[in-house]
Amino acid sequence: MRILKIFSLICLIPYNSFACLDPSLWDYQVFATDGIISQRSDYQGMVGSYGDIKLTDFHVKGSIAHCLSVTSSQNMHLERGFFENTIETGESLIAVQIKLRGNALVRGTSFIRKSSLDGYYVSPRSPNILNSSYAGYKNRDFSPLLETSTDYAQELSKLSGEISTYEQNARLSVSQSQYMIKLDTKDEKSAVSISLDPLSGSSKFIISGRGDQLLYINLVDTDVDLSYVSVELFGGITAENILWNFPNAKSIELRYTQNPKPGFPGTILAPYASLDFYHGLVTGQVFVRRILPPPYDFPSGQVDPTFFRGFKLKPVVQPTPVEKKPCWWGKGCRR
Repeated sequence: MRILKIFSLICLIPYNSFACLDPSLWDYQVFATDGIISQRSDYQGMVGSYGDIKLTDFHVKGSIAHCLSVTSSQNMHLERGFFENTIETGESLIAVQIKLRGNALVRGTSFIRKSSLDGYYVSPRSPNILNSSYAGYKNRDFSPLLETSTDYAQELSKLSGEISTYEQNARLSVSQSQYMIKLDTKDEKSAVSISLDPLSGSSKFIISGRGDQLLYINLVDTDVDLSYVSVELFGGITAENILWNFPNAKSIELRYTQNPKPGFPGTILAPYASLDFYHGLVTGQVFVRRILPPPYDFPSGQVDPTFFRGFKLKPVVQPTPVEKKPCWWGKGCRR
């Protein structure tokens, strides 16, 4: 962190504005490798993607980051929304009627109208901003710092594959579309694999375990329909103890989660799946390939700020800025 602070003095940008440099992959609330399209959404944490991002009528309680890859074409289209931190985007940024509490870091072109930025517009290209307010413009090219970013898609695939091989030591009983999962009192980490019955209607999960136990649920189907799903928790286990792993899924439908709170409790790990997610609530993290737009004017889902306690893998390697020694006016200093 000390290096980041020194680097920020050189760039004249607050050190905590670089979401892509500071946290690991597991600090994201929502990460979709191929892109995100949502409307009337509420993401209560940091959002990231390698692909295009389009948000309409939104609230993001955190940063939104494109800066994990400098080689791919990344476009961000934002209309009528609010960010509580920083925007970091790649190829282009279109922003209309947005409120931003942090900086806007843009590597490519921009089109900003009727918006308010509390921080600076930082880019190697001149801003295209009209009828908007912002703290000022700083001509900085930060792209070289990001060229060694870890492949997050590979990290997600590797983790999902590892979890799918965990020993199944949780007790499972199935009655039609009801799945009862009970954790043994002696196990700190439990796993179970389930294949859903596509003809049995909406699923109901009843999970019993302690608050200090971790549960990994492998849903092994290729196409997963969790519409109108209901999840009930007993014995002290909470959303931060549960990870739902979809190692084979290509598509997931998670519509109209039944319980107002916590909705669908737990973190979703589905590295190959497109998530069809509207009128839903996830209390946990979401790691998927793509978040699909809802039909008509339906609202996209909400993701509440809960983080899975089991992410104790080797930290994802982050690009580290080179520490530069302070240089005062005199011999050897560039003016």
